[in-house]
Amino acid sequence: MRSSPAAVPAPPEPGTGTSFGVYVHIPFCAHRCDYCAFATWDDRPQLAPDYVLACRAEIDRAVDGGMPAATSVFFGGGTPSLLPAGDLVSILDAIPRRDGVEVTVECNPEHADPDRLAAWRRGGVTRLSFGVQSMGPVRARTARPAPRSRRRPTRRRRCRIGGVCRGVQRRSHLRRRR
Repeated sequence: MRSSPAAVPAPPEPGTGTSFGVYVHIPFCAHRCDYCAFATWDDRPQLAPDYVLACRAEIDRAVDGGMPAATSVFFGGGTPSLLPAGDLVSILDAIPRRDGVEVTVECNPEHADPDRLAAWRRGGVTRLSFGVQSMGPVRARTARPAPRSRRRPTRRRRCRIGGVCRGVQRRSHLRRRR
C-alpha cells in the first residue's frame, strides 16, 4: 500500500519537457497469433485476478520508491481488453497521473462494447488502439468488406457510444512492397 499521496514527486514545471510514460503489459490472449513474439498466455485466464493484484502491488512499490506522475499510460499485451473493465481500471487507479494524461488501451474490436468503453472512459481511458497486425500481406490484398446488411457498428461508432472517441486509431504494421 502507498504510504501517502505525498510519495509521488510533484510534476515538473510546465515547459520543462519532462515526461514519464508507463507501459502495463497484460499477457492474456484468447489465442496465440503466429506473428506474436510477446510474452503472452492463451491458456491461463485463471491467473488474471492474481496478475491484476501483482500489477497493483508492483505499482505501489514503484510509487513508494518515488515514481513520478505519468504523462502517458499504455496498456498493451497480449490483449488488455480481455480483462474485465473494473480490473483494468483498478490498475490504472494505482498509477499516479498528471492532469491531461493520455491513457491508451489496446483493444480487440469484439471487446469494444458500450458498457466496457463507458467504464474505461469513467476510469480515465482516453484512447484506444485497434491493431490489424494479423492481416498478412496476402489477406490484406484479398480481403473484401462485408455486405452492408451484415456489418456491425464500426469501431468509431462503438467508441462514440462508449464515450472514448478521442483518438480512435487503427494501427497497422503492414508495409506495401513495391
